[in-house]
Amino acid sequence: MIRHVLLIAASLLLVRAVFADITLHQDFDNGALLLDQSHVVGDWVFLEGPDNFNPGGWKWIYFRVDGSAGRALRFRIGNHYATGSSRLSDLRMVYREEGGDWEFFDNNILDNNAGHFTFYNEAPFAADRVEVAFSFPYPVSRVSEHIAAIRES
Repeated sequence: MIRHVLLIAASLLLVRAVFADITLHQDFDNGALLLDQSHVVGDWVFLEGPDNFNPGGWKWIYFRVDGSAGRALRFRIGNHYATGSSRLSDLRMVYREEGGDWEFFDNNILDNNAGHFTFYNEAPFAADRVEVAFSFPYPVSRVSEHIAAIRES
């Protein structure tokens, strides 16, 4: 019984990381972030993204941040993008405040000399819960709905 409780507790740590009053999540449809390697310092959120085929690189990220209201969070991830950092030069990360539409971040800055990509908005977030993604997510649930619609046509 104790072993089962420990296993459940360990698995919860893998889908949620709490940093002071900011919590990062990737425990939802298509969520992707290496929580155990990401961290928060003040209003800076330092990210590590997964990539199954390019060890040391990342291909995309999609995660949720709780505790965002009134915070002008700045996000940073390494420029070790799986297909080369030059592909990040025109990238614009997206976010969605709870109940809102997807928007592009105001600032998306690739700094190859410093080895990172930084993205943030000029104004603080209004909502406590914000989703952040590499591009507009297309979750499995939408794929299933689309397949069902095609099947009916």
